[in-house]
Amino acid sequence: MTSDLLSRLSAANYAEVRQDTADGPIFWRVRKLGTAESAAAGVLEGLMGSALDKAAPPKHGRMAGAPDPTLTQAKAVATMLDSVARAAVCGVRAEGGEWQSIRLVSPEAEDLTVGHLSVASLSEAVAMEVIAAALAGAQGAAAVVASFRASPTEPANAG
Repeated sequence: MTSDLLSRLSAANYAEVRQDTADGPIFWRVRKLGTAESAAAGVLEGLMGSALDKAAPPKHGRMAGAPDPTLTQAKAVATMLDSVARAAVCGVRAEGGEWQSIRLVSPEAEDLTVGHLSVASLSEAVAMEVIAAALAGAQGAAAVVASFRASPTEPANAG
């Protein structure tokens, strides 16, 4: 393979997400996560669980004293989104500038001298775009799973 072909293949594994700031736009370089990285960040489990919930017949009610599933899910999603952003964002640049390698870390671990930038530097809207770019493949797989609906009263091959 030629180096030009390898460069093009490598470039296909990245996305660029724009964030507007008071001093002009900045761009985040987002690496598209593979299956193993998505699983390590808890993404595949969460996406597939959600997809299976959509495909399954509805369940009604919850047991008294059971934790609110909405709150539990919200905490799990927030943790997963933070993990994805940390794993996927690998660079930042100002408009017209060069890419600078960075690593997103917790706010208390930020150290610009070594390229560690707080994950809080991403606005909420940009964080969602970053996550969408990083997880495009995993989200496609979850959509396929969600498309299979089963009814508790009909056999799967009824028709």
